[in-house]
Amino acid sequence: MELGFFTYLPVAINDVIELVALQIMANAGDGLQVSPAHIVSQIPNVTNPDASITLDMILRVLASHSLLSCSVSTYKNGKPKRLYGLTPLYKYLVQNKDGLSLAQLALMNQDKVFIDTWHYLKDAILEGSQPFTKVHGVNTFDYLAKEHTEEEFKDPSKAIVFAGGVKPICCVNGVWVIEFQK
Repeated sequence: MELGFFTYLPVAINDVIELVALQIMANAGDGLQVSPAHIVSQIPNVTNPDASITLDMILRVLASHSLLSCSVSTYKNGKPKRLYGLTPLYKYLVQNKDGLSLAQLALMNQDKVFIDTWHYLKDAILEGSQPFTKVHGVNTFDYLAKEHTEEEFKDPSKAIVFAGGVKPICCVNGVWVIEFQK
């Protein structure tokens, strides 16, 4: 059954990166576990009153694959109380002392531009085509080198998890010069 639904794992990883949940867990302290409610309380602009319940489901998926640690106790009302912590694997997806992580790479690899190409992998075998070229009409390098508008650039940059974000500086010959801010 798991094989039929395996796409949920990278999506769950993507979600906790975009929500900055892993960084919140790391900020709690080395080896400490936190509740979904604590994580949600640190995420700006949450309007969903059930956000901690939904986040708990996502964190449970990651814990079931040993990507997070999880401990369970019981509230006085008998309901389970789960606390989650980071495993050594996740140290690469939270900012290090220099403010860097591999989270941006994980987000990029889950971007629609790259995910769409996987649907054409079979064609690479049957026809000898390149999946990326088949989807986008050009190879990866030409696609990435094409001139983008500032708006096209800003949308993907929203997903980049840096403390200060990304600031477009200027466009030189169709290539945006950007500044990563701490």
